[in-house]
Amino acid sequence: MSSSRPRPALLAHVLVSKYADHLPLYHQSQIYARDGLNLDRSTMADWLGRSTALLELLADAIGQMVQRGASSSPMIVDVIERCSWCKRVLKLYLGDCMILSQRF
Repeated sequence: MSSSRPRPALLAHVLVSKYADHLPLYHQSQIYARDGLNLDRSTMADWLGRSTALLELLADAIGQMVQRGASSSPMIVDVIERCSWCKRVLKLYLGDCMILSQRF
């Protein structure tokens, strides 16, 4: 599984389990192994690092919007940087509401 690309749902599950549920990666690895999925914690650690690097771009865009204050005109932010391991483009619409879209 180390050379395959994780689906967004699996990435979200690993991230939430790690940061919201405080479940260490070695525990997650054991849970996946019980279900027949050999998922090494070093692989998940790599996914976490890459995911947080991409999410940092989102956090920076939101931070800029907050620092500018609420404006009546929406701002569109295109994050052009492509992630080599997931091949996605991130587009943000920031304004009265925030919409996050990814092209897969």
